[in-house]
Amino acid sequence: MSDPVLNENVVSGVTFLLFIDAGGMQRVAGQRNARLSVTVANIDGTSKDSGDFAENLPSIRSFSVTADALIAESDISWQALEDSTLGDTRRRFMALLQTPAGRTYKAWFFVSSLDYEGAHDGAFTGSVSLTGTGKLLRSL
Repeated sequence: MSDPVLNENVVSGVTFLLFIDAGGMQRVAGQRNARLSVTVANIDGTSKDSGDFAENLPSIRSFSVTADALIAESDISWQALEDSTLGDTRRRFMALLQTPAGRTYKAWFFVSSLDYEGAHDGAFTGSVSLTGTGKLLRSL
């Protein structure tokens, strides 16, 4: 049996890259995964006229990014993320996600969590959650 042919428009996730402003836009070294999540809050518009179903209206949008990577302690992007969480000043910074075709998603973010994991039989890894603030800019 032959392997199924993938649609030529499908791209590898390995090329979905996260960059952060660490004295210039720097790609997060050792990155394994990244996820951009955009959500729309709902306003309950249900009334007695709605019958048995809720009615909702779209409201405020929000967005976040999560990523994980192999940690290289000398990497300036991870140093900037750590400084933003553990340093004396909590700062916002610009982050950018780029697709293989060059589409970008760019916005201001705060670090909402930074996790490290050092398994006895594996690599030293970390994960970061970024919460967006302001508008998410998309270029096509």
